[in-house]
Amino acid sequence: MQKKQLFILGVGRSGTTLIQRILNSYDEVIIWGEHDGFLKSLAKSWQQLKTSTSMDEYCYSKQPSGELNEILKYSKDPKTWQAWTNWFKANDTDDLYRDFVGNTFNPNNLDNIKVWGFKEIRYGNESEVIHFLKTLYPDAIFLCVVRDALNVIESQLKTFYLGTSKYPKIKRLMQLSKVIKIANDWKRSNLHYLKLSQTNENFHFIKYEEFLNDRTVINPILEKLDLKFSATQENIINLKDGTGSSYVDKKNVNERWQLMGSIPIFIAETIIGQASIDLGYKRPEKFRKATKLSSLFNTRINN
Repeated sequence: MQKKQLFILGVGRSGTTLIQRILNSYDEVIIWGEHDGFLKSLAKSWQQLKTSTSMDEYCYSKQPSGELNEILKYSKDPKTWQAWTNWFKANDTDDLYRDFVGNTFNPNNLDNIKVWGFKEIRYGNESEVIHFLKTLYPDAIFLCVVRDALNVIESQLKTFYLGTSKYPKIKRLMQLSKVIKIANDWKRSNLHYLKLSQTNENFHFIKYEEFLNDRTVINPILEKLDLKFSATQENIINLKDGTGSSYVDKKNVNERWQLMGSIPIFIAETIIGQASIDLGYKRPEKFRKATKLSSLFNTRINN
């Protein structure tokens, strides 16, 4: 059975876990969770083995061109300078790393699984990882889940940075450095994904807010996987368990950014305003001056 790969990407607190859970509700799909971004190191080592001049000079160019037994005989010969002997060459590295990634995320080549992959929030600025995965799996589908930046910032502050307080607006003032960091990460990551989607037909965007209002936005991805959205998937959205939310109040989920207060919102908007427009998000009228400043401070994606 020909298997397909699907990699879910996005900034933390953007809805990536919801999409993961929905896809995992299909019997023939397994999308694993986060893995602390270890593929960053793996992609660098893959690139190093393919391009290393030292490996080429001392290892690859010295190997006999025969079968593995001949390479083994050559490598064990005491007359051979063995310091750099290895059995593989540069053109073997794709297969080596494909086997490793496959064994990690598709263990034992699971018989009933036809779609496998993972979701990870740590590859927003990692072109090397995307290139690595695209090389190993040319037909893989990449799905980026994006959410309005101000809601992402508020949600990350509350979830990742102990942002719960009786006085949330005062707490957010104390967390301005975190606000700036999250805003910059959101901008860089999502503009990177947007550029990739404009040049790669297998790279797709889903807006979290649009998906909650219209389930059909996920259909283009499901069609590529030979799947259909049904009542089973709808039930996942309505489950209370497994959401990972830090909010007791589930109402007005797309208005929580207002909890930050005017000063953090204004500062964040100067960073993410224009990028949000590029991604199709309407900006709050109350902070239009900050949005205008963002267009002056930031290089637009079309430049």
